[in-house]
Amino acid sequence: MRQTAVISFIVGTVEFKGENGTDWHLARMGFRVVPGDAIRTGPDSRAELQTRGPYSVIRVGENTTFVLHQSEEQGLKSTRARLVEGNLWGNVKRLKEQERFAFETWLATVTARGTAFRMEARGDTAVGVYVYEGTVEVKTQVDDRGSKRAATFNVGRGQSLQLGVSQPPQAAPVAAADGWRNGWQPKKRQEIEEEELNLPVPMRIEERPRPRQVAPALTQTQVMRLDILAVAPGVFSGIQLKTEGDRYLTEAEVMQATVPSVQEIEIGMAAKAWDALPADQKEGLLNKTFYVLKTRYPNITRFVTLKFDDRRQGLKLEYARYAQLVKEPPPP
Repeated sequence: MRQTAVISFIVGTVEFKGENGTDWHLARMGFRVVPGDAIRTGPDSRAELQTRGPYSVIRVGENTTFVLHQSEEQGLKSTRARLVEGNLWGNVKRLKEQERFAFETWLATVTARGTAFRMEARGDTAVGVYVYEGTVEVKTQVDDRGSKRAATFNVGRGQSLQLGVSQPPQAAPVAAADGWRNGWQPKKRQEIEEEELNLPVPMRIEERPRPRQVAPALTQTQVMRLDILAVAPGVFSGIQLKTEGDRYLTEAEVMQATVPSVQEIEIGMAAKAWDALPADQKEGLLNKTFYVLKTRYPNITRFVTLKFDDRRQGLKLEYARYAQLVKEPPPP
């Protein structure tokens, strides 16, 4: 299947679902997106994708869902992001005559060429378009008097256009705090790691108080995630925790959550590394994982789900049923 884009940056929870799929799966950096894939982010989460043919960058804000399409008909290469909810930023290189890049919603289509812009979908009530560089063409079903008929608007640098049903489009300058960089606020890898470990941001030497402060200890829930990842660093790619209502815990909640409040542990799996293991090593890996959970966290949930990164069906285990495996593993 032809690759449309690759995920080049992730913070928080980012998931994907195939065109004909019903289940959402955890995505990780380097994941290859194919036509028809749906991508969604959770609270306090974001991602960046790099598209191919034409090359462009898409940034995804928190609580956002969209579907990426790519087609080629009669020599025209088209990349389209169908925004369902949330915010998408697009940075589009100067395209060739036979290339097209667009963001779409239920109300409008934004076509870009050599442009940096953002599109916001607020449920089924309103759509916003914000242009930082260049000019975009906005085709909508609402004209300048609010009537439901097709209309086209050109929105230039530093301008925005607000659209809604049964109301005229409203143009306004882009807020100073908005922008390709300011709105999305990418973080350096060092900052992300410090955020995940709940450590204070390091200060310059001359700013450090005397005596030097000690970083706060990790919570039991954070330590549990690290313990699980340490079982198989090359196979386990990430840990997500679920609570009541099948809801993922945000990073802030993980730092405050107690182990008994976790209802399910979801382990991201590197499918190729897992498949390369012989059957006895797979059994041993699960044995060691269950042993760590049983001995160190006796009050933790007994439900563990393995989520693979190659679109296969996830595997949900209740390790109480594997009592014969939950024994002390042999020393390494």
